[in-house]
Amino acid sequence: KQHEQDNKTYDEMQHINTEQAKVLQELAVETLSDRELMYCMLFYLRMNVKDISGKMNVSPQSVWVIKNRIKKKFNLTKEQSLDQFLNDAFAEN
Repeated sequence: KQHEQDNKTYDEMQHINTEQAKVLQELAVETLSDRELMYCMLFYLRMNVKDISGKMNVSPQSVWVIKNRIKKKFNLTKEQSLDQFLNDAFAEN
C-alpha cells in the first residue's frame, strides 16, 4: 500500500522540471533517490512537515528523518536550513 501511495505522489510530482532534479543531483555529495527528490520539491514548495506526512502517508517523525538524511546528502549542518538551501539552489539556476 505504501508503494502505491508513493507512486501516486510521484505521478503527481511529474511536473517537476528535470533541470531542477539535475541541479539537486549536482549539488548533492551523495546521489538522491527519486523519493528524496520528491521530498526536496515538497520542501521547496514550502509544505510543512504535517502536510507532507499526510500527503506521503508517513509519520511526521519519518519526514524529519528524511529531511535530515537529505541535509546530510547536501553536506548541510544542523543549523543550515534545507528550505533556504533549495531556494538558493533554484534561484541560481
